[in-house]
Amino acid sequence: MVLAEQTVPGRPDSRTRRPLVRGARRLRGAGRGPRGRGVGWAAVTAVGTAPARSTRSRLVPVYAGVAAVFTGQQLLTPLLPALARELGLAPFAVGVVVSTAAVLGVVLSPVWGRYCQRWGLKRMMVGSVLGSGLALLAFALAAGAGLAGVLGATTCLVLLVATRGVVFGVTCSAVPVVAQSYVSAMTQGERDRVRGIAGLGACVGIGVVAGPSLGGLLAGIDLRVPLYVPAVLVLAAGLLLAAVLRPERLTEQAREPARLSPFDRRVWPYLLFAFVTFLTLTVSQVTLGFLLQDRLGLAPEAAAARTGLLLMAMGGGLVLMQLVVVPRLGWRPRRLIWTGTLAGLLAFTALVLLDDLPSMFVALTVSGAGIGLASSGFMSAPTLLVPAEAQGTVAGYLASADGVAFVLGPLAATALYEVDPLAPYVAGGVLLALLLVFAVAHGREGATATGSGD
Repeated sequence: MVLAEQTVPGRPDSRTRRPLVRGARRLRGAGRGPRGRGVGWAAVTAVGTAPARSTRSRLVPVYAGVAAVFTGQQLLTPLLPALARELGLAPFAVGVVVSTAAVLGVVLSPVWGRYCQRWGLKRMMVGSVLGSGLALLAFALAAGAGLAGVLGATTCLVLLVATRGVVFGVTCSAVPVVAQSYVSAMTQGERDRVRGIAGLGACVGIGVVAGPSLGGLLAGIDLRVPLYVPAVLVLAAGLLLAAVLRPERLTEQAREPARLSPFDRRVWPYLLFAFVTFLTLTVSQVTLGFLLQDRLGLAPEAAAARTGLLLMAMGGGLVLMQLVVVPRLGWRPRRLIWTGTLAGLLAFTALVLLDDLPSMFVALTVSGAGIGLASSGFMSAPTLLVPAEAQGTVAGYLASADGVAFVLGPLAATALYEVDPLAPYVAGGVLLALLLVFAVAHGREGATATGSGD
């Protein structure tokens, strides 16, 4: 396995001066072998030929759409428990609504990835964002009817699961897959691709940070007000995409979905990186509030306030890396993965050893920064190793790996927390240490095989 560092045939850099025409001839039919031999630079960049500055401006509508969808999704997160109480629903009902969407995301992401290029990336992007907005509007109407006493608790729960769980789960699961496929189609070269996908990750991070904060602020006015804000935000983003997003430029070959196994050696290592990295992210998201109460002795109200502050610091570190630092570093995917995983390991070690609030603030900021670095690497690396017709498939696999982590992570973290409050963090640190060893070992293997390396 090679961590996206090989000197591929036909690459226009200082190590390879052969004309692109000769490289293109060699790459005809590249990427079709069972082990992925012969994947070259022309194969992975044939779909993006615009200059970097022009490309970045064309990606702005996609970034806005992704940020809007994830902000709308996360804006509802702090409202769901209060909404359930007002509607007379058990806490388990909130879990059913959220888990339904998460499971559908895991199942459908590879499907969207396989067919989004055939159906058209602009059409899919606009449709998935508008569909998400309509689902959130239907959710708000159902919840509003329940709060007004028009609907009974059972009927309201069925509608909430159908709108926020099923319909939103179907449409929202397509957004990151199609967005990554569009970025891959509109970028050229390793550095341009890494920047483009890092920007995409930053938009998700912005939604994760801004959504709950905005939801909490609006809930202080009235519980009904923030129910409609996500729908308005996402629908506006969908209309913007429909008006200004440029159609992708794909060849007929690129529109036909490629047969690519998730166990292909160009793909599975990065699925592993994605799964473990986001699995450790869920540890902090789910158990931090409990840890502050049990380890620092904080009251529930104080713990909730400080949990929000610490998670915002973690999200801020992630967004800062992907939005500002990664585009300026110019690092290759392998180095981003190594550095980010090491930062995560150091952060988890600090969380185990230190028990004061300032140290936890720094550790979680470093953890978020590490996730921002590593995810920029493992999300972009496989897109540089597969041909144009496999970009959607890779995006679907990566989104599915993330989804599995967010489904299994909370269950594993809370189960370990029952054993010992520090057990989830010890387990997360061990996983990150093993992942770092794996990354270093296979990175050296790739450098040895190609005669290059950092």
